[in-house]
Amino acid sequence: MKKILVLTLCLLLCAPATALCDVLAHGWDTAPMEELQEAQTALSNRISELRADKVQEEATEDPINFTGNGTAITDGFTLEPGMWCVAMNFKDIAYDNQPVVSTYVNDVCNSNSYYRNSVEVINLEQAMNTDMMTVETKGEWSISIAKLKDGGGISMDGKSPAVGDCFTVSEPTIVTLSATGGDDGFIKISLYTVGSDGRWDYENALETNLENGQTSTMDVIVKPDGNTRCFFWLVNCGAGTLWSIATK
Repeated sequence: MKKILVLTLCLLLCAPATALCDVLAHGWDTAPMEELQEAQTALSNRISELRADKVQEEATEDPINFTGNGTAITDGFTLEPGMWCVAMNFKDIAYDNQPVVSTYVNDVCNSNSYYRNSVEVINLEQAMNTDMMTVETKGEWSISIAKLKDGGGISMDGKSPAVGDCFTVSEPTIVTLSATGGDDGFIKISLYTVGSDGRWDYENALETNLENGQTSTMDVIVKPDGNTRCFFWLVNCGAGTLWSIATK
């Protein structure tokens, strides 16, 4: 039975180091230190490969949506490589009632509290497996995760946080950014530039706090170059604030 188990492990792990099979066959209690270390390294490397393969197989490009009311724990999910928009929306969000969202990736927890609804973009060079998310809040909430796509337009408008799909321009283009303050007059419009190597940079084109009904407008120039693959807009704003992005 022991020899059958050893042979099965060796075939399953496909470990190139002969020390691994030697240690398993003859017993780790008598194997020298050098063989034990080689076997340990071979096992660790193979386990990492199998985990990476599993993550890649489970990765999706489909949007992921979670909704709830009050404190909750979500299912796990796996995202394929690429740029993803993560949108957090809470109905009863307030300075004295800040929801907390914790993301668990490979047993590592990353927690963030929110005092207004928001969006962010993450850029994954490889597939990422999230074990689960926990949401701590009192009211209704939703979390949506969607992959950015090519073929988006340069113009957009809205009254809540948003991320536009990737767009391109063939020549320098003047764009007018405009915002009118609501109950929470915060506004930040950022222009992201994605390079041909997949890396990005950004500038906060318009960032201010407006009084209710106050309007702010400014012009920016979107400038393509040989190293730019595409652009996209990211807008975060307070409740009731209207915004628009339009070519001149």
